[in-house]
Amino acid sequence: MKKDIHTHEHLLNVGFEMFLEDGSRNITVRKLAQRANVNSGVFSYHFGSRENYLTELLERWYAPMFNNVQMTMGSNLPPLEGLRAIILEVLDYVAKYGKLIAHLFLDAKSGEQAARKFANNVPLRHPRVILQAIKRAQDAGCIIQEDPVRLLLYLVSVTEAPMIMQHMIHGATDLSPAMMQDVRVILDDPTSAAQRLDWALKGITV
Repeated sequence: MKKDIHTHEHLLNVGFEMFLEDGSRNITVRKLAQRANVNSGVFSYHFGSRENYLTELLERWYAPMFNNVQMTMGSNLPPLEGLRAIILEVLDYVAKYGKLIAHLFLDAKSGEQAARKFANNVPLRHPRVILQAIKRAQDAGCIIQEDPVRLLLYLVSVTEAPMIMQHMIHGATDLSPAMMQDVRVILDDPTSAAQRLDWALKGITV
């Protein structure tokens, strides 16, 4: 029997809302079914298991960004511009879904299998494309001839990492609410992230 696409998408959309709120740690089949107003049998029919469901949910969220990064890598942009454009693609996604990414890290740390599997596979995906872009810029003589992996870590540490960190430290700091708000605005602002990227690229440009 053909599966109801509307129900399938509805379950994924509801689960995505729950993931944004509390991560996958608190998504159970019962809670999801109740919130989606379906019975547990419908969930099992569409996904088979909770882990299958979470795996599909994460891939559905990640795929558009990864596809954009691959398309940018395949474009005709000059090497240094291409590297910048690829990282900006990632930063736009991090700015939009930083809270989800923070939850994902915490889920993986807590032993959630789908989150762990996803986190373990990510280095083979968009970071690898960024690494290719770094090597291409090196081959073109645009940036310094240092270990590409070290350069990748450097660029990530000054761009993506602060944006994710602000979601992880929220509520776990001694800063005053006003100061914390200033920090969050700076760390979560895509324009500030792009500025940090430009500073970082200037630091490795020859």
